[in-house]
Amino acid sequence: MRRALIVATAVTVAVAPAFLLAQSAARVELTMFAGAGATQSLSQPGLDRGAGPTFLGGIEIARPTHPGLLGRLAMSAEGGFASQKFSVDQSVVSGDVHTVHAALSLRVAFLDRSAGAGRLVPYALAGAAWGRPSTRFVLSESSQSTPGAGFEQVTHENVPGAIVGAGIGWLTPRAAIRAEARWMSLYTSEGATSTLPLVLMIAVPLHR
Repeated sequence: MRRALIVATAVTVAVAPAFLLAQSAARVELTMFAGAGATQSLSQPGLDRGAGPTFLGGIEIARPTHPGLLGRLAMSAEGGFASQKFSVDQSVVSGDVHTVHAALSLRVAFLDRSAGAGRLVPYALAGAAWGRPSTRFVLSESSQSTPGAGFEQVTHENVPGAIVGAGIGWLTPRAAIRAEARWMSLYTSEGATSTLPLVLMIAVPLHR
């Protein structure tokens, strides 16, 4: 996970300034995007987590009319929230994990992004992330004869991470509909935690 984090951060930090410099002399396209879906854990320390809802939104900068690779690149800044309950049935231990994240990523389309409406455009993305997982443990003893048998504890962390994903966008005259699958990993104090968010998004250009 550390290697993935280092690679994602290095690529983003190295490419982002050059990308912004290339855009500075020409008109760019700003796009707002928002989406919702579900998050499933792939690996995590401690108790297993079930699938839960996830939401994200952000803003993207691109220059789709530029020829070559720059015309297929976009840089985005985003924030998101995910909620997952622990997968424990009929147990005295329950709880959930709420994760807030922010990320800076680069997205590359495999077809010309200036293609007309009705086209399907596959793409890939990668970037560096910051996450704040909040873990809530609840102990509920069914017997009322034991004093202090029930309690709740919440812990918080601020941790680095990485995002890698792929998706496909359907272009319409006024927006793009995207279906996206991601791998997001956060390096917590207890070890690497990776999740698989599946998100359906709408991206709306602010101007053309």
